[in-house]
Amino acid sequence: MDEYPITPSESRPLPKPNPVTQKAHRQDVLRQLTLPVIVVLLVLAGVVFWLIQAGVGDFGLWAQISIVFIILPALIIGLILLVILAGLVFGIGYLLGFLPPYARITQDAIQNVKAQAEAGADISAKPIIQIQSFIAMIDTLLGRR
Repeated sequence: MDEYPITPSESRPLPKPNPVTQKAHRQDVLRQLTLPVIVVLLVLAGVVFWLIQAGVGDFGLWAQISIVFIILPALIIGLILLVILAGLVFGIGYLLGFLPPYARITQDAIQNVKAQAEAGADISAKPIIQIQSFIAMIDTLLGRR
């Protein structure tokens, strides 16, 4: 049953993250996360400022109570989602501490497989290309083309 014993992996230094993909990641974070959050916050601040300037009138006591009851379930669900999101952010931050070197190893392995696949394709096509080149050379020497 112990044909394949589990042995600890060899201890070797991990490669540094790929600088090209790190730069692209930083640009994506700015474009896809930071910028939309800033835009939404500015829009919300504008709406709040407009409501304050417009002088929204006094609603009745029952209207205020009903709004509280309408908002309360959404507030509770939002709080639960906030806790879940905070846990995910913490988990991603923890993973980013040690994943980039392993991602670089995987990226290098995939590039190696790609290079080997291209070399294999070249090997299979090379005889056909050589035969066609030889035939074209003979045709040219004999003046057929």
